[in-house]
Parts: sequence; C-alpha cells; structure tokens
Amino acid sequence: MATMKKVTGENYKSMDAAHEPMYPRITFTENDLPEVRDWDVKGEYSITLKVRMVKKSTGRYPWLAKDTNKLTGTFEVREVGAEGEKKA
Repeated sequence: MATMKKVTGENYKSMDAAHEPMYPRITFTENDLPEVRDWDVKGEYSITLKVRMVKKSTGRYPWLAKDTNKLTGTFEVREVGAEGEKKA
C-alpha cells in the first residue's frame, strides 16, 4: 500500500487567516461508489483511486493567496474503491 501524505489545502486571497484552507475535492455518485449511501457527512473514510494524469500546469490558480507558480496536476479518476469502515 502507498504511504499516505497529509494534504495541506490552500488559502485563497479573499480568505482571512481564521478560515480553514480549501482542500481538493472529488465527487462520486452512488453508481461509482455505492458506499456513499451508508457514510456520514463529515465522516472520514479511506478510498483508493486509480487516476490518469491529463495535464500539468504552472500558475493555473491566480486566486491562491501564495505560491501561485506551483506545479499543478489534473487527473481523471478511472477507478475507485472503499477501504473498509469509518476512521475513528
């Protein structure tokens, strides 16, 4: 299994320091991930993704508060799987 890396999120120029950073998001219907029917909002779960990189770009998000020249990867999700129960 791959080593998990904590995602730090990003702050937007319009956000003050009191706001939680914005994190990358993905959305699945119950057709692709049936487990969403049983999961709780704000619950934390582990899923596995198989993705295909479709683009690399630099400076794509000028509304970020800092580091606007970071390299960004864009991916298509090809497969998804749930890895067990809710995390404590």
